[in-house]
Amino acid sequence: MPQTSSPATHQEHLETPQSTGMDILQPKAVNNLQRQRKEQRNCDTSGHPTLSLDNQELTSAILSLAHTLKGLRQEVNELKLQVTEFQRELTPAQQEKEQDRRKEPDRTEQQKEITSLQEALTAARH
Repeated sequence: MPQTSSPATHQEHLETPQSTGMDILQPKAVNNLQRQRKEQRNCDTSGHPTLSLDNQELTSAILSLAHTLKGLRQEVNELKLQVTEFQRELTPAQQEKEQDRRKEPDRTEQQKEITSLQEALTAARH
């Protein structure tokens, strides 16, 4: 009667060569993967080298950018206030200019009337 191996023994037999094969191939694959990751970190999509920053450097850069952004926001708010002030100052000046513009036709009419009265007075004297 032929000996049959149990399913567990057969599975063990298959795993051993497979495991040995993986042990041989795995370091190469791991090394290749590590090398590829390093290359990806060091090159951007155009192939130009990029800086490799650690967490502390990234944190420092982010804090610096946040500080700069905060300063720029303050500047923007100050400029908005200045614009509002200028608009307030400009509004009365614009109103005054508009009033002067409206008065000018009256002045022109008054000047024409004065000229015509002077001419009439001069004609009456002669």
